[in-house]
Amino acid sequence: VANHIGVHPKAVLHPELVSPEDREIITERAKNDPSPKAWFTRRLSEGIGSIAAAFYPRPVLVRLSDFKSNEYRRLVGGENFEPDEENPMLGLRGASRYLSPEFKDAFELECEALSHVRNEMGLKNVELMVPFCRTPEEGK
Repeated sequence: VANHIGVHPKAVLHPELVSPEDREIITERAKNDPSPKAWFTRRLSEGIGSIAAAFYPRPVLVRLSDFKSNEYRRLVGGENFEPDEENPMLGLRGASRYLSPEFKDAFELECEALSHVRNEMGLKNVELMVPFCRTPEEGK
């Protein structure tokens, strides 16, 4: 996401909450897609799909995004959605982020992209890994 997309997922879902400068960057990047959300999921699907296709039919393990809050803050629009944590290594990341109500819609974007890769692109060799599960319950 950081290198291939460079935009915080919540910024494409809620552009009204980002600065005018960040909104302009997002609009420019998404100008050939129906919406910023469509652009984000397309770019993520293409990135995952290109790797999965290169190894098809061998399994490709895709680790769900596991940015620390300080890394998410550095993405375009990220400062509007991320806490300033004392120790981001132990903060909101991995499975706890996916389970957080504040990040639900952004996690759904990632799931949409992965679903597209498997179901629309036909790359059933993509397998998922949920990173940084702190408890057995988070892994479920």
